[in-house]
Amino acid sequence: KKLTTSIEKLVNKYSIPLHVVKHNSEESILLLKKYKINFGIISGARILKQNIIQSIKYGVLNFHPAVLPYVRGLDSILWSIEKDYPIGVTAHLINEQIDAGFLVCQKNTPISKEDDIYTIYEKNYQLQLDLIPISLNLIFNKNSFPILKMGEYNHKMSYAKQLALHNKVKQYIKKHSA
Repeated sequence: KKLTTSIEKLVNKYSIPLHVVKHNSEESILLLKKYKINFGIISGARILKQNIIQSIKYGVLNFHPAVLPYVRGLDSILWSIEKDYPIGVTAHLINEQIDAGFLVCQKNTPISKEDDIYTIYEKNYQLQLDLIPISLNLIFNKNSFPILKMGEYNHKMSYAKQLALHNKVKQYIKKHSA
């Protein structure tokens, strides 16, 4: 399968092999063992099975676009607004449960009065990128991390609920802006 993404450009630049496989397949375990993968970063809403996680020596890092344990699951920014929780990013070493594992670091997304839902998403994404080197430094220089408490899991927010949330966004920004 031919990919034309920035990931492909990056791995080609550094001569890193790229394999596209199903995320919980036997083939993925064989590749992890073949390349002796010591550490992983997951991006996106995939759930890895325990046998995959355990085959990676130092674990798998995830950047969840919300403050765990308060907002687990999908549409995290929208649910944060709906429930009036701070919007932020949680870097954590995953386990087999959804948005759970060991807390590496956490930071709130800065909100300003000029923001709208789109700029909040952009700032949250940028914060995820900013936390990559911080998280890696913590992981490779610290021996243990606290276990994340389990919070309520949120499913994908319905379109009707998203439309109803529109008016809440302005109130949320006003309340949470610096």
